[in-house]
Amino acid sequence: MTVASGRGEAVRPLLLVTNDDGIGAPGLWDLVRAVSRLGDVAVVAPVREQSWTGRAHRSDPDEAGTDLVSAVVSRGISPLEAIELVSCHAVAGTPARCVRLALDGLGLRPAVVLSGINSGSNVGALVTASGTLGAAWEAAGDLVPAVAFSRPERMDAAQIPAVLEHVRAVVERVLRSGLPAGAAVLNVNVPIEVAADAPWAVTTSSAASLYGHRMTPAARYDGATVWALDSLLHEAAHIEPGSDLAALRDGNVSLTFLPARHGLAASW
Repeated sequence: MTVASGRGEAVRPLLLVTNDDGIGAPGLWDLVRAVSRLGDVAVVAPVREQSWTGRAHRSDPDEAGTDLVSAVVSRGISPLEAIELVSCHAVAGTPARCVRLALDGLGLRPAVVLSGINSGSNVGALVTASGTLGAAWEAAGDLVPAVAFSRPERMDAAQIPAVLEHVRAVVERVLRSGLPAGAAVLNVNVPIEVAADAPWAVTTSSAASLYGHRMTPAARYDGATVWALDSLLHEAAHIEPGSDLAALRDGNVSLTFLPARHGLAASW
């Protein structure tokens, strides 16, 4: 979808922004700030955190009936810098459900769906469980290009401006050139220390699992386990060359293109 003023102004693409950390998460509004000059922005995001939900579709029983989180949101003004939004909804459901509501319920036709910026890297085996990626996959199912953005949970706030420079540049590239043939989702991860001119590395998803023995025993909240990435990045023997983990270890921005179709044509 594009929006024109009717006064001969340039047509602006519609950017749909969502996440899995909830509509109040700073990373969501960092993403809005990064892309607000590139097009018209609509935000449709969960009322509360929906991490680890993958592409699940379910309503949130604790938030039944919730449509909007506040009058500020319902007027279509973002909480940061009074950025005008096409629409802004907080949904009592998962990230994939947010995208489905935006496309079918609200009738939005975005040029691209942007998910994030997640607090925590989405690399290796995490990509199939990530709600951030789940929202992107939901968009891809409707042939809408989608980009998921993630950063390390322990990143210093001083790094955020550089992160936003990379986010903006990636979205500009997608709007200008689209995704490569056969790609449905672009998974972008930035290293814990990133310069505005840090190299981009096109990567594969590592086969390394961050579960089980890589758990930090003390890192728990509300009975849920928080998986630690930092220690894994220092175990070079377990990181495949050319993988997303290798890129982050080397201080590069990881760009992993995920295919539109899964499965192999093979014979036994």
